[in-house]
Amino acid sequence: MTINFYNNNIELVDSEQFFLLGLIFKNLIFMRLKIKLLFIFFFSIFTSSAFSVCEPDFKMPEIPLVSEENKNLKNKVYVWYDASLSMSGFTKSQSEGVNLFGPLINELQRASQSLGTETSYNTFGSRFETIEEDRASLVTTAAFYTCTQSAQACASKDRINGINKVFNVAKKNTDSTVIIVTDLFLSTSETLAKNAERIKSPLREIFNDGKSIGVFGISSSYNGKISGIPTEGGEGYSSYSLATKRPFFIIVIGDGQDINFIKSKLEDNQKLQDSLAEDPESYKFTMITSNVVTKNLNTEKMISEKNLVNISSQSEDYKFKYLDNLPVYQFKTSEKDYEIKLKNSDFIVKGSNGVEKYKIEEHLWSLRDPSCKDKKKKWGKSTRENLVKTQISDDTLSLIFFEDTKLKWGYRWFMIANIYTEKNGSSSQDQFKSWDLDDSNAAEHLQSEPKFFKTLNLMNLVEMINDVANEEFKPTLVASIALNFELEK
Repeated sequence: MTINFYNNNIELVDSEQFFLLGLIFKNLIFMRLKIKLLFIFFFSIFTSSAFSVCEPDFKMPEIPLVSEENKNLKNKVYVWYDASLSMSGFTKSQSEGVNLFGPLINELQRASQSLGTETSYNTFGSRFETIEEDRASLVTTAAFYTCTQSAQACASKDRINGINKVFNVAKKNTDSTVIIVTDLFLSTSETLAKNAERIKSPLREIFNDGKSIGVFGISSSYNGKISGIPTEGGEGYSSYSLATKRPFFIIVIGDGQDINFIKSKLEDNQKLQDSLAEDPESYKFTMITSNVVTKNLNTEKMISEKNLVNISSQSEDYKFKYLDNLPVYQFKTSEKDYEIKLKNSDFIVKGSNGVEKYKIEEHLWSLRDPSCKDKKKKWGKSTRENLVKTQISDDTLSLIFFEDTKLKWGYRWFMIANIYTEKNGSSSQDQFKSWDLDDSNAAEHLQSEPKFFKTLNLMNLVEMINDVANEEFKPTLVASIALNFELEK
């Protein structure tokens, strides 16, 4: 039993009555909570439906979903070394010039081990095989390039670079990063007709998988024999041993961020920095890709009220919200044109050729009742075009809305703009032209006894990569943005 004080009288309450009183009290509290929750629920429905009255019936843009499956996941790295005999000239000391091959290949090996969970080392050219890590550690020594076959057989294999075989491996390992070290000295036959198609075919698949290709060129001291130089008239091949300098190349196939990781590691190397201070032409780089867009800005909700630069967030009736992943700017204004600025670094592959031209898919509606209170008045779909202009700079993409469009005062307007890439920017491939040697000039170049020896058919390959990237280009949705505004006088 329990004691109950009531009107200064003492009453005894048995335990069963006390339990029932407690239960009733708990139920009253729970009912009050349910009433509050129901009030919040109906209020949110009411306000949501009231807000949606001020939006036309429209189809949401098809914004790509974010895939978390492979996000931040490291994968295998394949490193391919050109094992042709002429590569050994980069490993030997030379009184003239600075040897960059040794320090940069060592830097590359460290970077490749940081890039993936596992590193596979391989050779191509004279020998197409997988090698052990101990063998790979000798790549900066002449012993790595020793040919055990006859001199004739070695010279014959030296004339064929065989980079198409490495591209074929890269296309099959789409989740991996492929790194190629080579002198890129391609025979003319490798860049023509059916042989050219053997290079182009895997490149198409590489670019279709969203990969980029970074081409690094490094001019280094050289002390060796260059084979496979076409003679005058194209009747045979010659060799040359008087060069004291020539370029070697590192090709990285993978995601843009992986290429930029390698780039930062190489460019931070003190030996390269010292060489660049003395000769700015000693290092060249270009990144080639069919899709320069890293992400859709809507998927991670990277568009905010700050992107609308000429309408203050403190202005009358200003609201910013997301409908699913669609950002909507709502405001009241007497201004007739608006600017949204997007940072290129938020969606463009760093170091790539960027975007030269965008296409804007436009949808515009109007309502004669700007307050959205008259249910009899309906939204009307406009057939107007060219409502958004683009201004492209190195840092930003500016979207200028309605600059040359006359909109009626006293109306509410609703617009959706879907921003697509239409054309990639020009690649920086032309910087390699000064190192290029074509078949017709090879004999003349040889006769001039140059100290710096150029690379046979270099531009044929670089242009081939760029051409395939352009052929495989597909428009990519960068962002979708909505404006919902009342235009007042």
